[in-house]
Amino acid sequence: MKVKDLELEIYTKNEVNRICKAELINLYPQLLEFVGKKIFTQTGRSAKFNPVFLKTEPKPFENGFASSQGCGLHDQYKNLELYIKICFNGGKYEDHTYYCRYVEKSIWLGNTDGFVLNSLESLENIIRLNGLDNNIDLDQELIKIDKYKELKAELDIVLNGIKVNHDNLKYL
Repeated sequence: MKVKDLELEIYTKNEVNRICKAELINLYPQLLEFVGKKIFTQTGRSAKFNPVFLKTEPKPFENGFASSQGCGLHDQYKNLELYIKICFNGGKYEDHTYYCRYVEKSIWLGNTDGFVLNSLESLENIIRLNGLDNNIDLDQELIKIDKYKELKAELDIVLNGIKVNHDNLKYL
């Protein structure tokens, strides 16, 4: 993985978490009002349930661009979920090929039954269970990669030593 790919990967995860958390904080009070009430119909959303989304635009990565591809709520197998879709373009490599990330994230909010919102998980649990406060640090990840390369090189030396010793067994 190229460093730019890793940088973009980390950036997208952090940015998606930021946007998800902002949307959750905005939507949660609206959803609380509808616990025990019908929020969906066979053809879509209930006429009485009209949540207002922030529609937060993602911040672009370096010289690239970012765009929100969708944000909404859906009833999936008796579960209410918030979904976020974002596309990040990080720019181009020296060989003029582009690198980008398309990210989708679904977050479980509560249970539904017959299009009624039966229960809603606490906001704190939703944030904690989905790791929305856990930002990844690029420098820490690069240190881990360097350590991995170092350990792999040491392991290769040991494995090559074992192979040489094993090859000499035929002369005994």
